[in-house]
Amino acid sequence: MQSILITGAAGFVGLACVKYFVQKGYKVYGLHRQASQSPIISQAGGIPVLGNILSPGQSRLPVTDIIIHAAAHLGKWSHNREYIEVNINGTQNIIDFATANHIKKFIHISTEAVVFNGKHQLNVNEKAPFPQTGYIYAATKQQAENIVNNASDTIQTIILRPRIIWGPGDRTLLPLLIDAVKQKKFMWINHGTNLVNTTHIYNLLHAIELSLNYTKTGETFFIHDDETLSIKEFYSRLLEKKNIKTPARSIPRSLAIAAAWIIENTWQKLNIQSRPPITRFGAAVFSTNFTIDIQKAKSELGYKPVISISQALQKADC
Repeated sequence: MQSILITGAAGFVGLACVKYFVQKGYKVYGLHRQASQSPIISQAGGIPVLGNILSPGQSRLPVTDIIIHAAAHLGKWSHNREYIEVNINGTQNIIDFATANHIKKFIHISTEAVVFNGKHQLNVNEKAPFPQTGYIYAATKQQAENIVNNASDTIQTIILRPRIIWGPGDRTLLPLLIDAVKQKKFMWINHGTNLVNTTHIYNLLHAIELSLNYTKTGETFFIHDDETLSIKEFYSRLLEKKNIKTPARSIPRSLAIAAAWIIENTWQKLNIQSRPPITRFGAAVFSTNFTIDIQKAKSELGYKPVISISQALQKADC
């Protein structure tokens, strides 16, 4: 029986990985930070490992055949230090552990944001270079990818870049959107007409499983549902399944971007801990045409979505 260590095992992607690979017959260890999260890992069939990627030497990590590095800092409003600690230092620590213990395969869950420049981009592929970015999440995930790639001659590494992960267990973007709509704080930017791709969690899990049988090292793959639609169409359909009607209100992109700059700078200067009503990164994502090409994943991994957006939306737990 092959074994897998999953970081961020109590998070959206990590917990989904625990459940999925337990069902596939792997011995799965779930690394998580809080003791209160241990029952969640156990209920999913995994073996809880209480610890922190910031101090793996103190966490007594198990030596496994595979590591799926799903831990990341995103979604929550915080200052740059936390992004650097988790996304950069944490990744370096886990890579160091993997190389020191000759882990056979290291799968890093990254993001399309590493090539996002805040401008309209269509059909971006893996050859796109990292742009200089002022978005701390994107910048730290860029550095995380560099750390992983630098180890690709020592251990087998694969990087997956999903786009807008959604589905059962999402505790990141969708809950924030629902809360904003219910509190009447939400409005579209440019009427939500910008084009996006999305990645259902089942499709991401399928891509991760395909990666386990992939033999090359140092490769990167974009992953999504193989559908392109406007951000308004996607979230309106998703919220409709939750019996929530999205508002028609909208503001121009230029106004949203300017407001986000002012608000975010104010929050940082005054050290305000609460979430700002809008961030620069959020304003850009919700107003920019940004689509990606998954042909490489199709041709090299044999990737094909296992569920369509329409099929997923028909499920009660979408």
